[in-house]
Amino acid sequence: YSSSVHGKGLIEKGLTVTAVCTDCHSTHNILKESDELSTIFPKNVPATCATCHKGIYDEYIKSDHAITIDDGKNRYPTCVDCHTSHVIGSTGGDQFLNEVTNQCGSCHKETAETYLLTYHGKSHALGNLKTAKCSDCHGSHYILNVNNPKSSVGSKNIVVTCQKCHPDANIRFTGYLTHATH
Repeated sequence: YSSSVHGKGLIEKGLTVTAVCTDCHSTHNILKESDELSTIFPKNVPATCATCHKGIYDEYIKSDHAITIDDGKNRYPTCVDCHTSHVIGSTGGDQFLNEVTNQCGSCHKETAETYLLTYHGKSHALGNLKTAKCSDCHGSHYILNVNNPKSSVGSKNIVVTCQKCHPDANIRFTGYLTHATH
């Protein structure tokens, strides 16, 4: 904890509003992670994090990754799947940015593999932190299926998404195979 973003906020910066043990585990009703009433039960984790990160929670809960979607087939991620529980690093740090593709690839194995076959993927594999990674195109908390009209990679939004890095991008530019699925 002391080396995490929360711990450093408290110890190094003196931020008394940073998360401490009782913010996640509660004060008196401390239950095991396996207990459905626990604040750290997987389905409850996003709401627990939302006590401090409400804006991010509002995006996440409307995304296709929201743990509230229970289709019985898939396991949906919670905050700790991407950010861990106790060793939460800075999302702007090199280590976190390098891990993004691996984290997404733990659930989206085939998609991650095809990404690594592309220019962006090869550049990422060589250590270029500025190259587009999963979250740069798909988003980090408000992630929607490509068929959703609001998706950042959907046909109505893909040009704007590409223009974040490629200002001259047009509809023809977006024909680039971002996942080498040819």
